[in-house]
Amino acid sequence: MNMIQAVVTNGKIEIQAPSDFHEGDTVFVIVLNHSASDEPLSTE
Repeated sequence: MNMIQAVVTNGKIEIQAPSDFHEGDTVFVIVLNHSASDEPLSTE
């Protein structure tokens, strides 16, 4: 598994560096820092 860093801007996830992803690739996102609320993230 490769790890990349990204930020959310206007509700969209933006990768901060060039990547090898191609148009239409499927990626999975795991949130490591959730500051929008104090509620813990669910496993769903």
